[in-house]
Amino acid sequence: MKVVFGIIGAIIVIVLVFVLVFRRPRSATPSVEPSPKVAGLQLSDYASTKAATVLEMDGKIVAEETHRSVRITVSQDSRTLEIIQGYNGNVIKTEKYPNTRASYSVFLEALDLAGFAKSKESTIKLKDGVCPLGNRYSYKVLEGTDTKQDLWSSSCSSKTGTFFGDSGLVRTLFKNQIPEYNKAVQGVGIS
Repeated sequence: MKVVFGIIGAIIVIVLVFVLVFRRPRSATPSVEPSPKVAGLQLSDYASTKAATVLEMDGKIVAEETHRSVRITVSQDSRTLEIIQGYNGNVIKTEKYPNTRASYSVFLEALDLAGFAKSKESTIKLKDGVCPLGNRYSYKVLEGTDTKQDLWSSSCSSKTGTFFGDSGLVRTLFKNQIPEYNKAVQGVGIS
């Protein structure tokens, strides 16, 4: 009986040594996507200020004449849609609608729940050439000339960019601020 326990003990020791010696070393950097961090903004705090939230959707990299961007700016006083031609910020169409503090407050709450202020680290910086065959999205909070938040993502990969919220929901919330949005951007080619 002592011999059986001795053999079992020896096998256990050999297995433990084998596991400790031949285990794979763990990487110093995790292979999982980085966890989000909150950008430090509580959007509802801006409901009674002159701050504005901005979504800019920049289209495919094409010729100057055919390149388009769509910018939607929402504040407590107004909701503005701008269609921009080319790469130099030439606004070719503007639609502006009034807004109310109550409406803006509800909008900001919805953006908070959609993760508008959630960010993540990115080794790629937003440059004009990122995602050349898709769209680039910029998510900003502006207070006068002060930029409180400037995050970005693209349609090419959910892993690039600094924005970590629900980009589809955020875009829908902004588009819903503009009456007949689809008619207004017809032919622009940005989704």
